[in-house]
Amino acid sequence: MMFVPMKIAVPLDKDGFMYLLQRWYREPGRTLQAVHPRDLLRIIVAMAEYEGLQPRLTPPFIDEACRSYFVE
Repeated sequence: MMFVPMKIAVPLDKDGFMYLLQRWYREPGRTLQAVHPRDLLRIIVAMAEYEGLQPRLTPPFIDEACRSYFVE
């Protein structure tokens, strides 16, 4: 059986990625896990589809996805 990576159609945005790292990893001292990017992008895509918007790596999408994912 061969592993085929899943593609998630969210364009890479350097500023959005840096925001994610600073706000949700560096400030709280959270460790980035291998499953986080996939899970967060899936949440962003689901939110965008629900809202009828294009999924983007923007602070509002990132914040909402992270608030629902990182439950403390």
